[in-house]
Amino acid sequence: MRRGVGFNRSAVVGIIALLLAAAALRSSHVVVRSVSHPEMYVPGIPLPAGLSDPYPRHDLRRVITDTIALDTHPPGYYVLMWAVTKCFGAGVWAMRLPSVAFGVASVGMLVWLGALAGAPAAGWIAGALLAFNGYHAFWSGIARMYAMASFLALASTVVLLLAVRSDRRRPRLSALYVVLAMAGVATHVYFWTILATHMLWVLVNARGNRRVFRMLILALLLGLPALAVSVYQSRNPVATLHADVIGYGRHLVEFAFLLPGVTPADTAGPGLAGHGIGFLGHPVARAVFLLLSLGCLAAGWRSLRGLDGGILATLLAVGPFLMLALFSVLFRPLLVARGLLVVAPFVLLVLGAGIASLGRRWPAALAMGAVLVVVHTASVITFADHTVDPLDHRRFTTELAAAAGPEDLIFFRPGWDTTPILYYLRADRYHLVGRDFAGAIRGRSPARVWKLAFYDNVTDVEREMDRALGGYRETRRIEIPHGQAVLHERIGAK
Repeated sequence: MRRGVGFNRSAVVGIIALLLAAAALRSSHVVVRSVSHPEMYVPGIPLPAGLSDPYPRHDLRRVITDTIALDTHPPGYYVLMWAVTKCFGAGVWAMRLPSVAFGVASVGMLVWLGALAGAPAAGWIAGALLAFNGYHAFWSGIARMYAMASFLALASTVVLLLAVRSDRRRPRLSALYVVLAMAGVATHVYFWTILATHMLWVLVNARGNRRVFRMLILALLLGLPALAVSVYQSRNPVATLHADVIGYGRHLVEFAFLLPGVTPADTAGPGLAGHGIGFLGHPVARAVFLLLSLGCLAAGWRSLRGLDGGILATLLAVGPFLMLALFSVLFRPLLVARGLLVVAPFVLLVLGAGIASLGRRWPAALAMGAVLVVVHTASVITFADHTVDPLDHRRFTTELAAAAGPEDLIFFRPGWDTTPILYYLRADRYHLVGRDFAGAIRGRSPARVWKLAFYDNVTDVEREMDRALGGYRETRRIEIPHGQAVLHERIGAK
């Protein structure tokens, strides 16, 4: 059974308006939001060798080998960003615009998926839910692979439906699916659960379609090297992953990690209370919102179960998370909220189907609409002030740069958490010192030295700085949350 979908001028105007709104939200903080330590893995950033973590990567071979050896993500996103920075440089717009584009395109792709699934109203509602989801908007404005992986999951699903419904052999469509699937597994390890769900659906619902099954087998075989890379990378103790299946499942169901402060934290910033809307985090409000979400999910499942495309959407909303949850319980923690953005659009499509099923029950529809407007507005407002790192590196270095002189030395502790300051304080303009602090003072005999400290950490490096500054006295201090710059001037200097 399929439900028809019309294509008219109103639909064109609607999708353009929705995409423009999504683009505005995702691009509004591209420049003003501080860069973060995960973004320093973007190839092509002119980081000083020996002071940065990661080491600067400018050639493609190093991008691939360093990613495989040191990272926990496949190299696909970094290969794309190597090409982007080669063409457009490593400015903040160039680094983050691909994520913005993938995030916006995901909204349009979700609307299209709803139409192909035979539930156009659910697709429109889900597209709007995704467009105004503050968490998705946040990660769509950060130079990371999550928006790209989410888009590839949607795009490959759309192409799969088109291939299954095609009455004749279409090699270009099959090739496109294989390319999208390979790109997906080369971008994020969670994409394997998307590919597995595609294969399960084809086995159950398209058993006689050998052409599509061969297409999936080809994608699987060509993607095996990416799986081998992921297995190899599992030795790298870099990412913080979790096994809280119930907690992550709950927050995924609640319209895809919609509210900061009540979701598993992987961003930093003021919570709901900081914006005067702390009542949304109250246990009673959370319980009500969970019940509404579960009700919409159940209604959406009932609405979609009679549609082949709807069954696929439902499987994608549930299957990948169940696979990840089972792995986390039986083997090792594997859950992280931002990675689950690969699954989030499918959850929103099922929730959208549940909202659409309210139909002519206007009181219930209006009440649900009012709740969603309030919660999504809160989501957009609060995530707009969030960063990946607690320290605002952009603000910190702006204040430091305004006070530092051209001959000043700047002492800092090299590390992954401090590398973002090197994005703003370029080594060709500032005298940055990360080791042998006493030797640097003997060599240059500076009148002024800045000592940087972060996150209240006092390590052997900070103690070495203090010993090197024995002939200096503190004269000025710049402080922001989690960071401080202390100016020391040589005793007796004029």
